[in-house]
Amino acid sequence: MPQTFTLFEPIFYFIVLLSLILLLLTSMPKFRARLYPTFMSVAIIVLIIFLFITESLIVAQFDLTGDEKTFTMGIVAVTLNVLTVYFAFRKPRMKK
Repeated sequence: MPQTFTLFEPIFYFIVLLSLILLLLTSMPKFRARLYPTFMSVAIIVLIIFLFITESLIVAQFDLTGDEKTFTMGIVAVTLNVLTVYFAFRKPRMKK
């Protein structure tokens, strides 16, 4: 039975936490910036893609199995970053 590769799990926990904080800051009206959250979200998505490629190469090289937790956390982080970009460019509602 092959072993599971779990060395990237703490990195994905940190990425999900960072993505959640970035989403919360973007959804608050006081911190309404567009460039910084968009740049950070794209950078995080590129990092996640790089980590997935690296993990797949390591898993294939050493005949291991991939960790489904890291894959799920990667998908959650990408979703949070897409929401961050959406909230960064959303127009605020006008109060009457």
